[in-house]
This record gives sequence, structure tokens and C-alpha cells, in this order.
Amino acid sequence: MTWKVHVTKKEGDGYKNLKMYWFLGKKSLLSLENKLFFYKMIIKPIWNYGIELWGCSSKSNVNIIRRFQFKILRMIVCAPRYVSNQKLLAELSITTVEEERQKKSKHTFPAITGT
Repeated sequence: MTWKVHVTKKEGDGYKNLKMYWFLGKKSLLSLENKLFFYKMIIKPIWNYGIELWGCSSKSNVNIIRRFQFKILRMIVCAPRYVSNQKLLAELSITTVEEERQKKSKHTFPAITGT
């Protein structure tokens, strides 16, 4: 099982919720805190669901969700393309897909991860 179908569906579900992209875009009247709240409460749970399982899939599958995450974060802060992803994460105090996968895996499978 490659998880490609599941990961692609998660990405698609995330974009479906972005029909309300005017919440996050340049012309939005929401504050940065409210935009981040929207991300954490609506967008992140979509791709985070089941990450303990699909997070072990190939790097290319995980990168699909990773690209989606950075696209949303750039939309939230209206960051140009030349701003690094690491700077976005540091400024917004957001965890990456890989960090979320590791955290959830350690909690779900402590005997396997050695914690």
C-alpha cells in the first residue's frame, strides 16, 4: 500500500475548505492571529488525521502535504516566494508535517519508537 490515494484525497479536502480562501488572502480583514486560528482549527486537522499511519509512506507522498502546508502558510502571511519555508515556520511557530508525524507516532506506538 503506497498511501498515494489517501494523501491526495487529504490534499484535495484541504483545498475544498479553501473555497473560503478570502479568509486568508491579501484582502482579508482578519488579523494574523485569527488567520492562524483558522488554519489550526480547520485546515490542519484535515491533513493531520491518520498521520500516524500514512506518515510512514514514501517521502514523495509526505511532500504533497508538506507543499500544501507551505502554500497555506504563505497565503496567511502574504509572503513572497523568496521567503524561506524555515523562516515561515519560525515566525509563525508552526510544526512541520514531519514533526507532527514524529510526535503522533511516539504517542501512538511507544514500544516501536522506543519512548
